[in-house]
Amino acid sequence: MNRNKTIHHSPACWLVAGFNGVMQLVNFLMLSSLLFHSIEQLKSWSRDMH
Repeated sequence: MNRNKTIHHSPACWLVAGFNGVMQLVNFLMLSSLLFHSIEQLKSWSRDMH
């Protein structure tokens, strides 16, 4: 891939890049919150078992 041709400093490219970054951030936050909730759930389950 030729970087000089793909990277244009146009608003649309910045918009797409920013949107992709935001989506990745949202996905990461959702995954981490899911992970956190599942860990909390496991903790409460282990407490109930003992």
